[in-house]
Amino acid sequence: MLRAFIRKSLLLVLTLVPLGASAAPVRWWPRQRPPKALVRVPGWGPKAESPAGTLVTGSLGATHMLAQSLAGLAAQAVNEGQSDEMVWIETDNPSYRLWYAGLIERLELEQRGSFDPWQLVDRYRKKGLIAGYVLYRYDRSAGRVNDWRPEIDMSANVATTVAGLRRAVLIEEQLEATAKKHGLKMVFDARTMTPSECFETFKDHLNHTTMLTQDPRVPHNRAMAIAHKCAVAYGTQAPVAEIMASLESPAPIMGWNCGGEDEHTALPSRFGHFQTASNWALNLPILSAGTDEYEPAKIKALDPRNIDWDDGRHAVSFILSDGDNVQWMLGNFFTNPAYWSSSYRGAIPFGWTSCPAHLSQVCPEALDYLARTQPAHGSIIEYGGGYHYPDLFGAARDDPKLLEKFARRVSGHMQRTGARIFGFICMDVDSPTARHAYKVYAAHIEGLVGMIAVQYYPYDGGDGEVFWVRNSRGIEIPVATCKFSLWRDAHWRRGGDPAKIARLINESAARAQARNERLHCWTVVHAWSRFERASDPTESQAGPAPAVWCAQRLEKNVAVVSPEELLWRMRMEHDPEATKTIITQYKD
Repeated sequence: MLRAFIRKSLLLVLTLVPLGASAAPVRWWPRQRPPKALVRVPGWGPKAESPAGTLVTGSLGATHMLAQSLAGLAAQAVNEGQSDEMVWIETDNPSYRLWYAGLIERLELEQRGSFDPWQLVDRYRKKGLIAGYVLYRYDRSAGRVNDWRPEIDMSANVATTVAGLRRAVLIEEQLEATAKKHGLKMVFDARTMTPSECFETFKDHLNHTTMLTQDPRVPHNRAMAIAHKCAVAYGTQAPVAEIMASLESPAPIMGWNCGGEDEHTALPSRFGHFQTASNWALNLPILSAGTDEYEPAKIKALDPRNIDWDDGRHAVSFILSDGDNVQWMLGNFFTNPAYWSSSYRGAIPFGWTSCPAHLSQVCPEALDYLARTQPAHGSIIEYGGGYHYPDLFGAARDDPKLLEKFARRVSGHMQRTGARIFGFICMDVDSPTARHAYKVYAAHIEGLVGMIAVQYYPYDGGDGEVFWVRNSRGIEIPVATCKFSLWRDAHWRRGGDPAKIARLINESAARAQARNERLHCWTVVHAWSRFERASDPTESQAGPAPAVWCAQRLEKNVAVVSPEELLWRMRMEHDPEATKTIITQYKD
C-alpha cells in the first residue's frame, strides 16, 4: 500500500511539472512520464509478400513499423496527459524478458493484455489517439541493411518524422487498403517528399534535443522518434548535418548510421553531440518511463585500502571494448555465453566498458542487473557517456565551454551510478585537442580514479602512453592509453591473438625490469574478435575467454589486476605522497 501511495504521489507531481522540467538536470535522453498500464503487441504479424517478390518478415517488416508507431503514439499520449497506457513490443530476446519483469515491478503497472497491431489500431482510434496514417514505401533497394544504397527509398524516415507531429501511424503502401478498412484516413503521403524537404518544412515543430539516424528498412527505435517528435534521417549527406546543427548540444543521436564508423561518429562529435548505438533497441519509450524518480543500484568500486601494495610485480589489465553500445547492453550482452554469461567471467580481474549513464536513463533494470551481478574483481567503465571523439567535440560550433557542459553532465550520472573510470575513443590520443579534453574531463568529472583512452584504429595507437592531468582538487590522475589489442587477424605490431599478446607483454615486462621499472599497461579485448583455444581448437570464444588464455601465458612476475587497481598503482608510482593521503581518507 505504501509503495502504491508513493507512486500515486509521484504521478501527481509529474502532472504538475512541465514535461521539460526534470528532477535530474543532467539528463540527456528524452523524458517519458510513466503510465498506469501496459499492453503488449507483436513486433510483426503474418508474413507479407512485397511487390518485388521478397518476403518482408521478421524484424524488418511493415507490420513492425506499424507496431512501432503505435508504441510511439501511446507514449506521446501519456506525456500529453491524454492516456494512461503504453505499449510493449514483444520479442523472444531473453534479456528483454528480464527488463519487462523489472519494469512491471518498478512502475507497478497494470497489464491489460495482448493485442495484434490492427486490434490496437482500433483500440487507439476509438480513444482519439490516432488522427490517421502517413503513407510510405518500404525500401527495396539492392544492398545490405545499415549500408548506404544508391537507390535507397527514404520515405519511411520522412513518414516517421511526420507521424509524431500528426499523431499518425506508419502505413506501408501494401497495407493501405487494410488501414482504410479500419477506418483510418491518410493525413500525409511521405512518398512525395525528400528528407531535406521534410526537415525544411517541419523543423520549427521538431524536438531540438535529439534525433534518430536509422536505415529506412529498420523499424526499431521509431517509437522513440514518434513519442518525442524527433527528426529521422540516414546517411552523412543533407539534411543530416543540418539537423545536427539545429540540435541543442550536447544531444544524444539515437540509432546508428551508415558508412565508416569514424565518419558517421565524427559528424555528431563535431556538433557537440554523441552516438548512442541504439539502432536495434526495442521498447525504449516504456523502459525509460519514470527513470528520473528511480535510484538505480550502484556499481561497486575498488577499495584502494585492500590493494596489496607490497606486491612488486608488473601489473597489466584487460578491458573489453564496445560497451558504449546501448542496443547490445539491452539485447544479448548479459545473456550471451561469450560475454557477461561467459564461464570465464570472474576467472581473472577484468574491465568491462559499459554505458551506465545511458542505462540509468533508458533502462535502469539493466543497470541494476549489471551492478547486482558484477564480479568481485571486475571494473565497470563508463565508456564516453555516449560514443564521441573528444578531440573533435564541438569543432563545428564556436563554444569553448561545450565540452565542459558535457563533462558536467557525465559527472552527474557517474555520481549516480558509482562508476569511477571514464573511457573514450579519440581520433588521435596525442593531439592538442585530445590533451585539452583530458584536462576538461579531469577538472569537471568528480571522483575519477583515472581514465582510459583508445585511439580509433588501431586501438593501441597510444602505445600505452600515460598523460597526467589535474582534477578539481589539483591532484594529478592518469589517462592511460591502450598498449596492446587482442584482435583477430590484426596486421599491426601490437595487435594479435592471445599467444602473441602474451609474448609482447612478457617482453615489455622484461625490458621494464632491465631498467629497474615496473610495467603498468592495459590490453583492449576486441568485443567482436573470436579466437580458438590453443589447447582445444574446437573451442572458439570472444569476450573474457581470450583474455584468460592470454593471462595463462604470462610470466610469474606479471600480475593481472583490475583496471581500477591498475590506475591506483599508476597513481602510487607517480605521486606516492598524495596517493597515500587519499587512500587514508578514502570513504566507501
